[in-house]
Amino acid sequence: THTHTHKHKHTHTHIHTNTNTRTRTHTPPRTRTEPTELCTMESIMLDDLGDLGNDLLHGLMPNADGASDHDERNSEPQSPTELVTNSTSTEYVEQRTTWSASPPPLNTITTTLRKSQQQFATEVRKRVTGDPKKRVRDLVREKLPQVGHLVRERVEAPLVRLHRVYTQKRTEEGFIKTLDKCAFVGGVLASHIASAVLLRFPRMFPYLYLAMYILLFTTKGLMYYRLKMHLFLLDFCYMCNALCIAVVAQVALTGTFSCLLYKIAFVHATGCVGVAILVWRFSLVFHSFDKVSSVLIHVLPSACLYAIRQPEIVSQDQCEACFPMTVGDFGYAMLAWAAWQAGYLLITEVILAGYLESDPDIVTSLRYLALDTKNPAQRVVLKCCRKLRLMAKGEQFDPFTWKTKIVMVCSQFVFTVLSSLHVPFLFYSASAHALAIVVLYMATVFNGGSFYIEVFSQRYTASVAKRKQRAQGAQNGEPHSTKHDHEEHD
Repeated sequence: THTHTHKHKHTHTHIHTNTNTRTRTHTPPRTRTEPTELCTMESIMLDDLGDLGNDLLHGLMPNADGASDHDERNSEPQSPTELVTNSTSTEYVEQRTTWSASPPPLNTITTTLRKSQQQFATEVRKRVTGDPKKRVRDLVREKLPQVGHLVRERVEAPLVRLHRVYTQKRTEEGFIKTLDKCAFVGGVLASHIASAVLLRFPRMFPYLYLAMYILLFTTKGLMYYRLKMHLFLLDFCYMCNALCIAVVAQVALTGTFSCLLYKIAFVHATGCVGVAILVWRFSLVFHSFDKVSSVLIHVLPSACLYAIRQPEIVSQDQCEACFPMTVGDFGYAMLAWAAWQAGYLLITEVILAGYLESDPDIVTSLRYLALDTKNPAQRVVLKCCRKLRLMAKGEQFDPFTWKTKIVMVCSQFVFTVLSSLHVPFLFYSASAHALAIVVLYMATVFNGGSFYIEVFSQRYTASVAKRKQRAQGAQNGEPHSTKHDHEEHD
């Protein structure tokens, strides 16, 4: 403890109180060239540190009897001032000793983590493999063949037996009729479930549409591949469904949608894709999966966009923000169609050109339309070409010539434009949009009723016989031929 006496010449004297009457050499006065308050405080602090060091040295130096002066002072009664001094010195020494003895904190943490990791790995190996020294990956390599054998026994074997039963039964007339009955039930349920969800739970309809489309697309792909008609999956109706799926994904992830993307999908879903139901006379024949799936693929996009504009899914402000539908929106929609058409020609005429030339039985939409002389649209296009003198009087379309391909592309563009003229009325009026969906659905029902009454009674028996003959030929290993009457396609 020090008592500092400051004088005008900035000198100070240290007066020490000690029970051992030890004499200290007083610090000589210092003279400052710049007598400022800051310099004075610095000198006082330095002197205090020097005195603290002297106290520590005297306290740790041993006396003649082997005891340190610090211990002697602790054994004798001390004044309150000395108690404070001695306790401070002892704490300083103990803290400094602890710091010098302990390792650096980073090394300690690293060592602890490494030991914990080794213990954890050993415990995991012991519990999983039963041996703390055996790695889990080695156990997996040993058990993998057993797992594969178990999967073959539990999964593959029943599927093989089921396929064997189907191969044996598919040539029987009763089995074919049973499949048609099941398809009839599935078609009725699909149409009724979609209608109920759209009217009662419009918020859930986009997700139902997504699930139904994935199922329909996958099943049609497998069926069309067997019939060599898998390139029908490149048609524009599937492109329109892809646009609607993009809108559904935006709504599901962000709660809103892009107005431009919605308008492009709306123009095509309510335009050319919807009108195609009337032009190509799609029919809701419930026992035919191909016909039911074609109807759903053309109707569901428009129904999905109608559900999205409901207030349960998107706010009314968001829908009103997309108004109005301008000519520029139609331009973007036609650009989307042109991009699809360019991609279609690139795939069929460049990438898969050799594949299509090697097998004339492979059916594309262009080949189908060019060769289907009973189709009303094909007749109208052929008649217009003859009037414009693009084709001779007795000339027919040849799907392998560029003239026919260009005529088909141009006629499809004209159809896309003309079938989109009514779209603004449906866009501005939700009621008109709903009425259009009902009209399209009723048209498919009417076409299906006409098919059952006028065609089905005469063709069904012949159709069963053809399917039975085709199944027998496949069972005997005969190549499948597509030279038969195709059902209505996109």
